Amino acid sequence: MRTSLVIGLVLWSVSAASADAPCLPKAHKGETRQLGLVDGAPVLCTMIAGEAQSGSRVGACWDVDLKTGSLNPRAAAQLPGHGMSVALDAKGCFDGYCLGKPEEGEIIVSPSTDGRHFVIHANLTARVFDVKTKKLVKTFGFRSENGSDDDSVSNAVIDVLYVGDTIYAIGSDAGPYIGVWAFKDDGTPRGLIKEGGDSFSVYTGTWTVIDENRVALSDVGMRRLLIVSSKDAKRKLLKRRVKLAPCKEGDIAAYLGDDADVPAACKKHIEKTFAPYLGATIAAMPGGDLLFALADRAGSELAILDGKSLAEKKRIKLKQCAK
Repeated sequence: MRTSLVIGLVLWSVSAASADAPCLPKAHKGETRQLGLVDGAPVLCTMIAGEAQSGSRVGACWDVDLKTGSLNPRAAAQLPGHGMSVALDAKGCFDGYCLGKPEEGEIIVSPSTDGRHFVIHANLTARVFDVKTKKLVKTFGFRSENGSDDDSVSNAVIDVLYVGDTIYAIGSDAGPYIGVWAFKDDGTPRGLIKEGGDSFSVYTGTWTVIDENRVALSDVGMRRLLIVSSKDAKRKLLKRRVKLAPCKEGDIAAYLGDDADVPAACKKHIEKTFAPYLGATIAAMPGGDLLFALADRAGSELAILDGKSLAEKKRIKLKQCAK
């Protein structure tokens, strides 16, 4: 009798655990998925956009099993190196890091990938703090009246990445252009990120931290992916072998702008080939491949791409919650 009861309880426990296995909540308006590395392992987080007064926040995070697609909940925290728009309190502080006075405009914060520093950006000015003491150690501007265009952000900063000792300012212009400027965290300019002599625009593309030492930048639809090292500023350009036809140059941008004149065949091609990579976040894998959190509506698919050719090798479907 007791043995049967014990067996029954064990079977019930296994069944209940399976039924309650962690799943990915359906994305709601204002929510996005963000992929990063924590201690070298992939972590997926839900980012919840707030109003200007409240800023954004991290909703929930999970460790990801790449073999099974299963999720294991972990404490929600901002991913290393990634930027997040926040709100300061009445004293001009966020999480114990204080500017000394409130600042107007968008406030963007980012923890360095090495865990040593934390940056707060406000009004084209970066304040770098020591994480252990939370004391301000450096203040410098992203724009200099005496600096060249390559060393001075010429437009509004919309995001900040902090990789090693390098801070990347993502600058958006009024036109169809978004550039990326690099600065050492002592304020020394490393310059505008270029490829082939021209500025590498990430307009309708991607800018993301892929590991503790590198960022990845892509153009629209990820036809080209530029990987930049914060250690030595070396750059590696990867090209994805995808056909633009039946689309023409400009059709992807038009599609993103809800242009009804984009032909139906082109729209179908964009949705299959390019749309999943628009704004995707990326994490480097130990063997050299790249893990992408695809930008589908549900945010429930990952893809492993070859680290040299960008050919897609595998899709990983994450378990979706029923509600």
